[in-house]
Amino acid sequence: MKTPLLIRGLATEHGPALDTLRPSPAASSERLTALTWFKAAWQDLQALPTLSLGLGVLVATIVWAAESLISRVPQMMMPSVLACIAIAPFVFAMCFSMSRLLRAGGDVRTGLVLEELRRSALALGTLSLMLVLVAIVGLRLTAIAIALSMGPAVPAEVLTELSSGGIVPLPAFFAGSAAVAAVVFALATFGVPAVNSQPDGVVSGIGLGLRLLREHKAATSIWVCVLMSVGALAVWVTPAVLVVGLPLVAYANWHGFNMSRKHSASSQNT
Repeated sequence: MKTPLLIRGLATEHGPALDTLRPSPAASSERLTALTWFKAAWQDLQALPTLSLGLGVLVATIVWAAESLISRVPQMMMPSVLACIAIAPFVFAMCFSMSRLLRAGGDVRTGLVLEELRRSALALGTLSLMLVLVAIVGLRLTAIAIALSMGPAVPAEVLTELSSGGIVPLPAFFAGSAAVAAVVFALATFGVPAVNSQPDGVVSGIGLGLRLLREHKAATSIWVCVLMSVGALAVWVTPAVLVVGLPLVAYANWHGFNMSRKHSASSQNT
């Protein structure tokens, strides 16, 4: 898609003109809500339907293949979940690059997106590894806590599953898994865009993400729930929700990070 077409194109043909996508100078002083992030994300999706939906289809296909594998080999559930956690930052970073290129007025081509991804690959890989380790440690601690609390009463088959890192049908395990998921999503919500925007400092990027998360607790708490809900729908209902849902939430996540950062900077200057 050429930039002149994107800038001058009619909304019915090429999505919104680029001028309508640029944030207003007063955007940083507006009340931060998840709805404002979604509005900006929807504009990105309208402007880049082919790349956005293509990425959504690719991820939905991967999730569907993983679910098919799990249905035949249940022991692959945990590796599949960890694999999805590992690739998620890279997928979201691609959407971040698409939105950034779009709003900078440049051509949004697959090659440019992949080049930006290559430059931040090491930092994103480090963050992915950290998220996977948090998930593994959290789930293992949950399993150990359940085994200790049940003591000698724990059934042998449940103990076998817990010791092997499997999934067991216990309410306490699912509650613990939900808590681990909440921690992972909280770390990733603004941590991924922060690391992607400053790939030279993974630790400082995570710190920035957590600081913004703390400063804007109301909006970001809702947003973490939204991310977890989309993931749950993809797993328990159908991966097809990711075709539109993934690029939409990824764009919204990027705008949420930028708006929160500008809002924080504006508050500090006043």
